[in-house]
Amino acid sequence: DSAMEGAATTTKRKSKRHAISLTGNSGVASSQQSNALPMTLRSSVSEVYSDFTMSKMMAHNEEEKVEPRSEMTHKQPVSIGAVVALGVTKRLQIETGLVYTYLSSETKNISSDFNNSEKVQFHYLGVPVNVNYTLWSKNRVNLFATAGAMIEKDIAGKIKYNDEKDASKLNSGYANKKSSSINQKNPQLSVSAGLGVNYPIHDKASMFGRIGGRYYIDAKNEYKTYYSDEKFGMDIEVGIKFNF
Repeated sequence: DSAMEGAATTTKRKSKRHAISLTGNSGVASSQQSNALPMTLRSSVSEVYSDFTMSKMMAHNEEEKVEPRSEMTHKQPVSIGAVVALGVTKRLQIETGLVYTYLSSETKNISSDFNNSEKVQFHYLGVPVNVNYTLWSKNRVNLFATAGAMIEKDIAGKIKYNDEKDASKLNSGYANKKSSSINQKNPQLSVSAGLGVNYPIHDKASMFGRIGGRYYIDAKNEYKTYYSDEKFGMDIEVGIKFNF
């Protein structure tokens, strides 16, 4: 009987090393940059686009001095996912799963009576591989460190373009709006590290939170995003974990 009880206890302990988690993740801050010359989100045509847009501003301003204001904004990535953690030892887990991420970026080029803007939106799917290590544990509250990598590929993308001239001066204004589907050629690789806390809310369920940093390796893609321009970002992750 004692042997059977010991085996049952061992099985119970081992079973609770594994877990399925539902997570939500967001970057801490957006990325923003300003320039005196027109900017675009398309890497390959940056100089041509700048010259072309500047010439349009000069033509529309009709010999007035052109002082454009240009701004590029990358909103912080927002992710949701499901991951499975497999216990290697009592303190060490390896996890992997599937993560969806939404990215949005925008440029605005403005002069006195002419402006244009571009907005790109991407939907990514990624596969993370992380290693979690419990640093401290008491009353089932755990402090853990995590490190890992993730590979992502966009599954859908769209660019929206808006070109406008103010009609208030010579009744010659216009607005040109168009959109099209786009994609990034290369997958995106990133590495991450952080610290987190796991807090039990039920016998087999717990809440957790993690704060950390992620470095995005240059994928040399066509469209500029938070990944390409920010390189390093701080993020916060929260979720619920079901142990088994």
